[in-house]
Amino acid sequence: MTKHVYHGMYNTRFYWIYRRIIDRCNNPNVKSYYRYGGKGIKCLWKNFEKFRNDMYESYLQHIKDFGERNTTIDRINNSKHYCKKNCRWATYKQQGGNTSRVKNITFNGKTLNISEWAKELGVSQFCIIRRLRVGWSLERTLTEKTSPGKNQFFKP
Repeated sequence: MTKHVYHGMYNTRFYWIYRRIIDRCNNPNVKSYYRYGGKGIKCLWKNFEKFRNDMYESYLQHIKDFGERNTTIDRINNSKHYCKKNCRWATYKQQGGNTSRVKNITFNGKTLNISEWAKELGVSQFCIIRRLRVGWSLERTLTEKTSPGKNQFFKP
């Protein structure tokens, strides 16, 4: 006879976030399995109670700060497993900047993606992308100021 543990959280969003992690990692019939379990990504929490013990308090804090609908689980390093050390709660915007499609740029010891560099420098993402595409060095791209009315993309 199997002993059932009742945690009282079955009908909560928190519980279903955990269940979706398990499905992505273990169920080949799930649409996104190829990006998780298919690549060897595992959920290292052995059961829901361990996940809850590690992540529930920080989940409640993130909800307080950003709202339940804008709270998602995010793996910090996308090539590593789901576990306490590699997971955090993030907004959809933060999570969107942490995908394998987003490229990080390291300059002067600081690593940010293009969107974050643009915000930091007060320029558009398009400006950074275009400068790099036309052959500007990374240093010039991230340090040269833009001038209104001047073509800032092409080498003189």
